[in-house]
Amino acid sequence: MGACNSLLFEDCVSETDPHFAAKGPSDILGQDGRWGKLTGFFRVDVKSFDPVNGGGEKPSPYNPEVPATARSPYDSGVRSAYYNHTAVGSRLLLNRIYFARPAPEEFCAAVTFPPPFEGYDCGVTGHSEFAGIYAALNHENDGTLSVARATGRYSFPGE
Repeated sequence: MGACNSLLFEDCVSETDPHFAAKGPSDILGQDGRWGKLTGFFRVDVKSFDPVNGGGEKPSPYNPEVPATARSPYDSGVRSAYYNHTAVGSRLLLNRIYFARPAPEEFCAAVTFPPPFEGYDCGVTGHSEFAGIYAALNHENDGTLSVARATGRYSFPGE
């Protein structure tokens, strides 16, 4: 059997296709430098919009028929968030914390029952949620990642 780059065979695939390169970079930033633009520590304002009426999403009384992630008594129109995105070798770690402001006074005056959140004081207490995604390079050697685990706000029941 002949070897690649010989008179009978074409160039070695590993020389022309990074998917087969044995000596390619094994870290995220080496395979695709664009991931470096995602890394760092950021403070952002996350705006949510009401899908029915438009405008900022308003607080809503707790309803056991509605999934807890859909509505809450907190002011969800604008949330402050802190993002910590880190690339380490072949892994990408995205950790985020979201802070919701307390409900406005007019909402608290209209609510006739307390929501079932422990320690919640309508109009006074805000809320925080954690979210995380943990990903690693896949075997394509082209900088694409596979999500290994999602936690907190990004996880789904049953996973």
